[in-house]
Amino acid sequence: MKNFIGHIYDTRKLTSHQLDTIKAKIKVMLHLDTIEIGQFNGEFYPVSTDDRNIVDFKFDNYNNDIVSLVKYHKYNDENQRDPSGATLTSTDIKCKE
Repeated sequence: MKNFIGHIYDTRKLTSHQLDTIKAKIKVMLHLDTIEIGQFNGEFYPVSTDDRNIVDFKFDNYNNDIVSLVKYHKYNDENQRDPSGATLTSTDIKCKE
């Protein structure tokens, strides 16, 4: 897994069932095909993916300086992931002064 996403912070060692549940939820949240949770180091588990397009941000100065969290997710005619396709946008992050 080459693309680091973040960490799962916990002070306890999670069971394999808990880790599988977390993987499934993160895949749905970020629209990922692959995900891997690394070894626990006492504080956190590292999370990574092989997906090319994880997440991007867009700053829209024509729309009250809103920053959007975007994820590219589209399929072509052969029902394969199209990395240069449409943009799915989540809740806006407002950063107007």
